[in-house]
Amino acid sequence: MIISVSPSAALPPSFAPAFFTPYTPAPETPVRTAADEGRPRMSYWADRHGSHAAFCASPDFEQYRQEVADDVRFLTGLARDLGMVDADMVEENLRVLYEHRFNVNHFDTHAELFDSAGKRSLDNVCDMLRDERLPQDKRRNAIRELALGVTLCASGAVANLMAADRELSLSTGGMRSKLWKMKEDVVRSVLHQAVLEQFGANPNYPGDEVHYFSGVWNYVADAVGLNEIEDLMVPRLPLDFLNACQKKVFAAISPDKLARLMATECLEGFRSRTIDNAHPASGVCTAAATERFTEVLNDIRQELGLEEDALSMHSFVRIDGDGLRYDVRTDCGLIAVELLKAMNADKLLEDAPRQLGERVEADGTHIGLYSYGDRLAWRLRQAMDGAAPWFAQGDLETIDFADLHALPGAQAPDAPTLPAGVIREILRKGNPADLMGVRANWLGTSRSILALLNRLDADQAIQYLDANMPYLRTGFPESERASFLSDAITMGEPGRQLARAWYPDPWALLGEKPREYTSVTQLERWLMANQAAPIDTVREMIVAGWQNGHDAVSLRDAMLKALTGIEGRSLMWVPVHTKTPAGTDALHRLVVDLLNEPASGPAMAQALPKLLSGTNSHIQVLDMLDPGNAAALSAVHRMLFDPAILPLIQNDMPHILLGGQPQKEVPMWSALYTRDVPLIRAYGALLADVAKVPGMEKWLAILTTPNKSAGSPEPGGRLTDSVLLHVSVAVGVEVIKAYHDILVHPAILLHIQGMLPELLGPTEADDFRRPGYLTASLLSENLGGYTAYREMITDPRILPHILQGLPRMQLLMLVQAGIVEAPVEPVHALPASLPTFLQLLQDRQS
Repeated sequence: MIISVSPSAALPPSFAPAFFTPYTPAPETPVRTAADEGRPRMSYWADRHGSHAAFCASPDFEQYRQEVADDVRFLTGLARDLGMVDADMVEENLRVLYEHRFNVNHFDTHAELFDSAGKRSLDNVCDMLRDERLPQDKRRNAIRELALGVTLCASGAVANLMAADRELSLSTGGMRSKLWKMKEDVVRSVLHQAVLEQFGANPNYPGDEVHYFSGVWNYVADAVGLNEIEDLMVPRLPLDFLNACQKKVFAAISPDKLARLMATECLEGFRSRTIDNAHPASGVCTAAATERFTEVLNDIRQELGLEEDALSMHSFVRIDGDGLRYDVRTDCGLIAVELLKAMNADKLLEDAPRQLGERVEADGTHIGLYSYGDRLAWRLRQAMDGAAPWFAQGDLETIDFADLHALPGAQAPDAPTLPAGVIREILRKGNPADLMGVRANWLGTSRSILALLNRLDADQAIQYLDANMPYLRTGFPESERASFLSDAITMGEPGRQLARAWYPDPWALLGEKPREYTSVTQLERWLMANQAAPIDTVREMIVAGWQNGHDAVSLRDAMLKALTGIEGRSLMWVPVHTKTPAGTDALHRLVVDLLNEPASGPAMAQALPKLLSGTNSHIQVLDMLDPGNAAALSAVHRMLFDPAILPLIQNDMPHILLGGQPQKEVPMWSALYTRDVPLIRAYGALLADVAKVPGMEKWLAILTTPNKSAGSPEPGGRLTDSVLLHVSVAVGVEVIKAYHDILVHPAILLHIQGMLPELLGPTEADDFRRPGYLTASLLSENLGGYTAYREMITDPRILPHILQGLPRMQLLMLVQAGIVEAPVEPVHALPASLPTFLQLLQDRQS
């Protein structure tokens, strides 16, 4: 029997005010060394020493300097004693810290801060690390994190020392201190990401990052109970950015999220210590298994400072009804609920769990259904009617499908009040028969419904969409439709019905900007994801007549707006910049069918050259010459040379392939430099077809030359480089063979004969070197690719064209390499005076 409950409107869970105050761990007696006995630690105190300058001139300063040196030696020695693989880094960075403070005046105006709060933090860290009760992994991590941050700028180094002190102290004080440390860690992570997104593109970001972070940290510190960072170099930050950061922080540190994060760590620690090759995650309940589980769980309780009844074995291990078999859990939800219960006992929570509903089983047992936050929900066997407070939340179980159907409103038009994240978790565990009974309006989001559909087979998915069509057509949120339709449109006729119901025509669908993709259209999103199926489905719907009665002008305008993208981008923008062969093939099929359609064909034919080259920028197809891009390049090749497309674009082919300044492009250099043989052969296949296009003959030398002009050591200078030298040095035998095959292709060779001498390196002088300056290097037998290179240049189809007009110096290099014979010099007629000269020479000798 279901007892109806009318829960109040859900509000975000909240911590009590105590959570938003700074946390100071209880002081512990430091572990002292013999050298410390009877001597207080020295650091700068303004009320004792007066000015900082007076401190530096006082006798106390030498003791202070010696203590810093002692701390550095201790940390370095401990790193080696703990077997840290990066102990050398620790030693070097701590040495740099010492040098920065005492020898190179690195700290400058921050020396006062280092000598006071910084030194006290350094002493505290050393004292805590001397305590051998601290786990070794924590000691190692603390040393590593401290060492990584002390070579920053002065204020950054001091901030890192203080953070290391605080983090280490928070890691040793039970659940409350662990919760405060987790709060700090989450805030730090959120703010680092926000700072990176806001300022990461600035040229000086690496050096300024610590100051940006200090500024935004200090802005939110008081509101969430954190200590400010002392940083004298914080820049002025935009107020709207600071407020946005604070909003993100509060959303990230809600009780349910921190509890689930802590529970995840607990469960991961439990599983790592109880599961191995000899002890599986599921098995027979034995005394040894129970003892192993209990020992690990007691350690977790002790680390969190919790009593035995605060964390139950049941939340970590599921036992079957007969108590014969166990199953270590994979979901931490029940652990998180128990941690929330402990937080409430510590007066840290502001609100109680929310009762969603209640049912009475046949034996009279009351089952309460509860939730807290976005992702936690559970059921409770309770002895009383009504909502149970935190202290009564004891006998917990995870919610299942029976509970879903028992929720108030489950049979009503409105969705039940269970958090969407919990429903997704239930869907992940359920079987298809259960899933078919979950109504779409219970889920309400694209993500949740798609999670369900992905668990079904194709026929079941179609049945599910059909059964939920009334809600999906009219009740499904508009903001969710674009992302949902990406998958749903391929699920038979129900998916197509939704497309026609939600969009007036295919152009509105293809040109829409999905919510989570703010700068790309739906078509571009599918292409970027290499999703052919939704593109093909829309194409089939167009062919079937989905045009919505456009006249010629409005059809043309709608079609071009959809296909040119939000910023007037080319149809080629996604294929060129992403590796998406399947999506490109689907785009190819779409273009061909649009050309063949009577309604869209004329406008498409007229606009196609501009669509392929871009309306607001130059798209170079040969920018695709990147490693791993062979399949995508072949897909673009197929599209450009389709018989229905090529006649419409052949006059624009140089612009489409090479962009606005084709004379400056060196695509073959780029292709060979990748050393990706499939890519090079795909490029060669494209060139073989390009060679057959009328008017493209004159471009083949640019498309095949292995040389390019590069930067030079002097402004305005020009150096010419040969990629063949790079490839041969890298033993690129197969690369050179692929290039060789391209050059001798009959359609290509005919038009590149004048370029072939470039195979010996640049034949013209640049601004610094003579012609042929790379030839000797290319002919070196020590290069790994020399044999393949020699076979290429001595090919009888290539060599005669190389020798044609070759400068004498390069020719002599070929002779020296044994590639060609020395030229026979012509014999000139003997001078008439030679006999008389010879006679005079003979007379002198006699």
